Amino acid sequence: MNIRLHSLTEYEPIFLRDLIRINQPMVGKEEIDAVTEVLKSGILTEKSGMGPRVLEFEKDFARYVDARQAVAVNSGTAALHTALLTAGVKEGDEVIVPSFTFHSTAEVVLLTGADPVFADIDPDTYTITSETVEGVLTTKTKVILPVHLYGLPADLDPLKKLAKERGLTLIEDAAQAHGASLPRAIQRHTRGQGQLPTGAGAIRRP
Repeated sequence: MNIRLHSLTEYEPIFLRDLIRINQPMVGKEEIDAVTEVLKSGILTEKSGMGPRVLEFEKDFARYVDARQAVAVNSGTAALHTALLTAGVKEGDEVIVPSFTFHSTAEVVLLTGADPVFADIDPDTYTITSETVEGVLTTKTKVILPVHLYGLPADLDPLKKLAKERGLTLIEDAAQAHGASLPRAIQRHTRGQGQLPTGAGAIRRP
């Protein structure tokens, strides 16, 4: 039960069933059996961080998204932070992020010492566009960081073209759009979140 405070002496109970949920975990027997198998194996930690299930997952995910490699980390925040550091983002740089996104998108930029610069979003897809990004570009811009939100991917071709013309790095945050493609997303126009149920973990595509 959630509580909405009206004053120091008043409250109104709000029950979850009364709210519109933006996500709903989908955990069935297959997922439960997989977790149980790992628990029964006794291999809960591994000094290199590369247990057999993690390695299997990384290979399968890389194949699924047609990437050379995929690296599992402990959170989406860690994945973005790692990507920014790999791109050489540092103090004095600027990273363009959406004005509507999860707070970690801007937080990881600050963790590198750089400054997040907010670009407006497309009202139909909730993602940044090449036009909104171009409006906030400066000589300090180092990275464009589109976030594919609610299963709706950003229109990447114009963003890739812009990044290439300006010599910028393009880093995609696809935590909520695994396997989504632009034509399909436009047709379905889904507003449900699509995150992999990996606990607090995340996957980074190098």
